[in-house]
Amino acid sequence: MLIALVGFNANAAMYIVGSNPFGNWNPGNGVEMTDNGDGTYSYTATITGTVYFVFGDGLNSDWGVFNPDHRYGPAAGDENVAAGEWVATQKAGDHGSYIFTGSGDDYTFTFDEINSQFKIEGYVEPINPLTGHLYALGQVNGNNWNPSAGIEMNTTDENIFTLTEAEITDSGEGFGFFSFTSKLGENADDWGFQPYRRGAAVDGTLVEDSVAAELANWGSTGAFKVVPGIYDIEVNLSENTVLLTRKGGDVPPVEITVYTVAGPDIIFGSDWDPTDEANDMVKGADGIYTWTKEEVALYGNFEFKVAGNHNFNVYEWPLGNNWIAKVNEEGIYTIDITFDPEAEGDDRITCTLTKTGDVEHIDHTYTVAGTENVFGSNWSPSDEANDMVKGADGIYTLSKDGVELAAQEEVQFRIVQDHAWTYAWPVGNWRYTCEEAGTYNIVITFDPTAIDEEKITFTATLAGGNVLRGDADGSGDVKIADVTALINYLLSGDASLVNVQNADCDQSGDVKIADVTALINYLLSGVWVD
Repeated sequence: MLIALVGFNANAAMYIVGSNPFGNWNPGNGVEMTDNGDGTYSYTATITGTVYFVFGDGLNSDWGVFNPDHRYGPAAGDENVAAGEWVATQKAGDHGSYIFTGSGDDYTFTFDEINSQFKIEGYVEPINPLTGHLYALGQVNGNNWNPSAGIEMNTTDENIFTLTEAEITDSGEGFGFFSFTSKLGENADDWGFQPYRRGAAVDGTLVEDSVAAELANWGSTGAFKVVPGIYDIEVNLSENTVLLTRKGGDVPPVEITVYTVAGPDIIFGSDWDPTDEANDMVKGADGIYTWTKEEVALYGNFEFKVAGNHNFNVYEWPLGNNWIAKVNEEGIYTIDITFDPEAEGDDRITCTLTKTGDVEHIDHTYTVAGTENVFGSNWSPSDEANDMVKGADGIYTLSKDGVELAAQEEVQFRIVQDHAWTYAWPVGNWRYTCEEAGTYNIVITFDPTAIDEEKITFTATLAGGNVLRGDADGSGDVKIADVTALINYLLSGDASLVNVQNADCDQSGDVKIADVTALINYLLSGVWVD
């Protein structure tokens, strides 16, 4: 539970740092925004093509200072943004950049410090910018991603577009990449037509022969990929699909001569190394491949993957995702993995875990590792100072008092078993964002018997803060106006409208619609029901 009210922390200035026209990624030379005097800042620039940027409430040429102390950016990774929409941001350190593509017009960037959000206003393309033309971009008929020389597709109704006998060549990665656009650039460097692009929702999406793939919305720049060859291509805009039918070509399908299992070192002996011949599977007379390992001590779930020809990227075979084996109880196991290359989807792979013996009971140690400002050692799973304490109910707890957190600062951590990154236990990294600067008392609990997100709870309480359950509007008492404040917060997401700590009426650890019900029941009965 994050307990905070977003407050206005006035700064002397706000800056945009990024690619030109924002200082060419020099954190000591970003452009200063105009202070509007109401907690917002603005800056107008001509944007042609794609720019990358973040915001900063100060400048410093040292990235090691600028990132943690001044930088506002996405929560994680790069984030594409569009004109006309408010985008939530946070003082997140070095977590990526915002990406915006302009059409050569003037755009005004407005940063709202009070609500930690920004908006870009200016020229906005129509939702469906189809011009009656559709062009294939990428390694198609020798184009190789020249935005001024896309291959025009044929159409009779401006809905279904076709290109026959198109040659898709190897990019050097074993695949050809492509997408579509209804408008071309003026030269080989002109990519300033993002609203006209139509591609994959996830960059690098594999298109299989004669299997329709989904087109993302207009403005999507993700590329599809396919095994090189000669194809008939059909784009159906009403169904938002692209269909490739292989017609031949000089690139034959890859012949798989060996299948190998790869995964965590503790099981497979080499950490996710597909070149390790020790894990080659054995082909049976029925064409089914098997891999067996006996006498393995297992405590938690683990992941693995089958590779073809000791290569994870051989035409995405058999599937792109990892497979997860579920371990119900710790013990000594025999692991049997089978692979049927003729099957489809999840039927291709099976993993059978047979318990053959018990291990001496291990009372595992659970340790919290994460950001240094909270846990004292930067992501060290061996730090005994962060060992959790096991209660009589089997729940583990770690408490950290007097933790100084800035507004919008992230607390990141992971719970590890026996001071090691064992398997994939329990779930990936956890993130919590502090909305109000202050001194916090933090409590993390872990239930190893629970499922996924329910395993972990996080509570951050302002040290010395007064809590009045149900006083959502912070007026000092609980009344019907608190219901209105709580509903407005749930609809808008604007934390400045509510005291988040008091609004957690059902004491679940977060604020949701159930808190409205709990608050109404309290106002009617005068009793909190837990």
